[in-house]
Amino acid sequence: MGTVRSIIGTLVLASACWAGQTHAAVPSAQPAAPAAAKSDPKTAYESLFGAEAKRVLAAADKREQVTFAKKLVTSAASLSDDVALQAFLYDKAFEFAQADPTGVPTAQAAMEALAAAQPNRRAACDERVLSMLERQFRGATATAARKAAAEAYLTKVDDVAAAKAQAGDFSGAAALYRKSVPIATVLGPSQRAMVTARAADLDARQVVQLHIGELTKKLAADPRDKKAATELVVAQLVERGDAAAAAHWVGAAADPALARVVKLAAKEVAQLTDTEAADLGDWYRAQSATATQEGKRIATGRARACYARFLEAYTKEDARRLRVKLALDEIGPPPTTNSAGDGKSSPSAPGRKGVIDLMALVDPKADAVEGNWSRDGGSLLSDGCRHARARIPYQPPEEFDLHVEFTRTKGDGRKGEGGGVELLWSHGDQLRWWAIPDTQPDHRYDALLQVRKDGVTLTVDGKIVGQRKVDDLSLIADAGNSVGAPAMGVSSSTSPTAFHRIELTEVTGHGQALSHGNINPNNWRIRRFDERTRMWVEAPLNSVTSNVKDGVLEVRNTTNKPIQLHHGHAAEGPLLYNVVFSGGSAISLRPVDGADSAIQHPIQDAKWHTARFQRTDREVGLFVDDEQASIIPYNTPKWGPVYVTFELAPQKTVRLRYSVMTVPLTATSPASAAGKTPSAAPF
Repeated sequence: MGTVRSIIGTLVLASACWAGQTHAAVPSAQPAAPAAAKSDPKTAYESLFGAEAKRVLAAADKREQVTFAKKLVTSAASLSDDVALQAFLYDKAFEFAQADPTGVPTAQAAMEALAAAQPNRRAACDERVLSMLERQFRGATATAARKAAAEAYLTKVDDVAAAKAQAGDFSGAAALYRKSVPIATVLGPSQRAMVTARAADLDARQVVQLHIGELTKKLAADPRDKKAATELVVAQLVERGDAAAAAHWVGAAADPALARVVKLAAKEVAQLTDTEAADLGDWYRAQSATATQEGKRIATGRARACYARFLEAYTKEDARRLRVKLALDEIGPPPTTNSAGDGKSSPSAPGRKGVIDLMALVDPKADAVEGNWSRDGGSLLSDGCRHARARIPYQPPEEFDLHVEFTRTKGDGRKGEGGGVELLWSHGDQLRWWAIPDTQPDHRYDALLQVRKDGVTLTVDGKIVGQRKVDDLSLIADAGNSVGAPAMGVSSSTSPTAFHRIELTEVTGHGQALSHGNINPNNWRIRRFDERTRMWVEAPLNSVTSNVKDGVLEVRNTTNKPIQLHHGHAAEGPLLYNVVFSGGSAISLRPVDGADSAIQHPIQDAKWHTARFQRTDREVGLFVDDEQASIIPYNTPKWGPVYVTFELAPQKTVRLRYSVMTVPLTATSPASAAGKTPSAAPF
């Protein structure tokens, strides 16, 4: 699909340039012609392209028809106000492009463009593409050509089946896969088994859908049918992940235990107590044993999240904690899913792409870098703060496709009302970002970020909006828009945004899941106050009570004197620092030389907060939870190298979940000499 999207975007951009040149050629002195009535599309086509069509049909080189087809696609893209002619040109482009094997991508691009421009024709366009790809497979004779054609056909089947499944047509999606079995066989036994398994799972989902319909009818006829109500509640929770629908029927079940499950399932996972998280995790894990593949994915995903919440909330190292750890190990990590959207793990096989559901990895509370994040059904929601960012605890491979669907709920980016949406990813030890321009509210955007060794391409709603080199300096994120390498993330600015889909397809190499926190304890130091020298002196971290769980560092001052926790890296001049923390006595900038002076902000509670320190050549500023915070000078601090420091009074505890700093490079550093810019690194 990446090739097809690239072709569409290229042709649309060419159309825009061509249209601009045509407009410029019209003499400004000429009066505007009256608007002509739209003619019959066939007549208009003959008038505009008839002569050229006859010429390429008569040409010995069939590739001329492919070139002509590309021209038709380019022209059709500019006809948004004449949908009949637009559709006619796309249809003709599809026909001409098939004259030569090299035109198959163009033919597919024509149908994709037509379906995007006129969504009511999506089903017909998909059927035509599938028929074309099947003919290509049947006509191939060489082994390599047959395998390539089979791969292209199955990739399209995945896309069409996913759309059918999303629309609730599970039987239609299953039928597509069953028809694909002979073609999948060409790619080997594992591919045949995969396609057969997908068809079987979709059949099972169809059975569940019918069963839910029957149960709903039963309850409509007899609201006191406890058995039907119980089955319906469980099906809604497990097979659909719909706690709201389950809550509608749970009263009829008259089962207090099930009512408690529904109540807990409706909560944000981060709001569950340790007991609630363990109980709900156990319930979902038990239900996964008899669920369909889709239900198993939903149930094990919920169980995994609940168990992770328990381990965060329950800190004792005892048999209870060990039981949950063993249960979590039994469930295993989040699976990769195939592009049919059926939640099945995709067996490893040459030429087939697995899709990682990145949104399933995100805990809205534990992965919020800035702003308040939450879930609503299947969507991840940001608030309207200026720099809302969520860290995705996943390290991407070298080459990948990132597919994100989102809707802004207010603020028109075209009018400067909000900064829009940004996609963030890691390239080696650097964090990269790309802002999606000119977004408007109440429109569901479909963005595709394609990262390759030779460049990065961003496509939005089927149109390429930009292409850049991998080492483009404008892509490098600083601490103000970072989520910290080697992770990924999404961000919104001054506009609440719903992210409906965040998926990654590995192209080259394999990614890996990360912890929710990004703190490396080896980088942190303790300082104690020396009464004799009246200076703060270094001490190792192991001299205090500390531990790290899931990337979150916790330090407790068990002494009867104040201590300081700071990173071992100093900032000599301007800096930009972001941290997510809870507890402590104050956050401050302290001189590296140990002098007892500071610029500090007192911490009043033990809640989680986001702080952003910024020091320029002239001033220092601090924002806490997106609000400007007071900073108090202590003992007249001097300008010079500083540590970002957390002050800990006796018996105080601080927890650090996320920490990133940007420090501008000096003019004499090797990186600066090479023309590089500062990057945001975990701190």
